Amino acid sequence: MRLTARLACATVALCTACRPGTGTVTDSAAAYSALAEPRVAPRAPLTEATLAGTWNGRAMGMTSDAALNAWTQVCGAGTCRSIIAGSPDTLVQTYVLSGDSAVGTSAVYEDPSMRGVPLQDTWVVRVVDGTLTGTGRAHIATHPDSVLVRYRVEGTRAP
Repeated sequence: MRLTARLACATVALCTACRPGTGTVTDSAAAYSALAEPRVAPRAPLTEATLAGTWNGRAMGMTSDAALNAWTQVCGAGTCRSIIAGSPDTLVQTYVLSGDSAVGTSAVYEDPSMRGVPLQDTWVVRVVDGTLTGTGRAHIATHPDSVLVRYRVEGTRAP
């Protein structure tokens, strides 16, 4: 009985609210926009002058703060030359500026732990307030849609 009474009250309230000429009409779009998240102003485009220079940083797993490696890279004119701590080799990477980001691809390289497997990285970074942050993935060079590891990077401009 109580359920029936509640349903009847809800039905009457709904029908009364929907009946023409009864009360004010509310603009649901205006009400929604008041609840919507505030819009974030677009970031200024990344410039070569902002990205060029020497950066020190580290790569970490996507869900961990433990460093996978530490690196130093010198960037400019669409190329970064990266030195991974403990590796004697320099890894060359090319990038293009796209909006507020740089999108890069490394040359094919070999990781000592995976001898004979050609690897390649792709990444996206942004520079905000002098800090470089971004994400990347390492994949088998001959299988571009393979993913061996996803990582995030953070770095600061070298003094």
